[in-house]
Amino acid sequence: MTKFQKRLSKLTKNNTSALVIGTAFGQISEILSMYSTVFVVNEDALELKAKNLIYRQDIDRLDSLVNVGVVFIDMKHIDKLENLQRFWRKNNSAVLIEGNDAIPRELSKPLYDSGWRCTSLQGIFHVWEQNK
Repeated sequence: MTKFQKRLSKLTKNNTSALVIGTAFGQISEILSMYSTVFVVNEDALELKAKNLIYRQDIDRLDSLVNVGVVFIDMKHIDKLENLQRFWRKNNSAVLIEGNDAIPRELSKPLYDSGWRCTSLQGIFHVWEQNK
């Protein structure tokens, strides 16, 4: 188990599915080995194929996905936070955003508005979870 996988297993317990917006910080193959289903929304086609990998064409049609415990968002797709707000609230998902520093307040407004707060900085990503 890699250092990245160990961090994820501690942060996201008992989750069976994950949603990836982008390439999951270049760690998609490690994520595939940890979750039973990984949904990927990315305009750049990935050359990766796996039984548990499902590509989604449109970010606006994610309402049918359930039990998604974690959402991975690359920094270049940070503008899609507004579209995902209803999704992570419905699933009570942890949101992992690329970069060790928390994103600025003007970019993280959808997270704050839905009651999510940055709870930890993990090196290549930082974690947003529901404020308890």
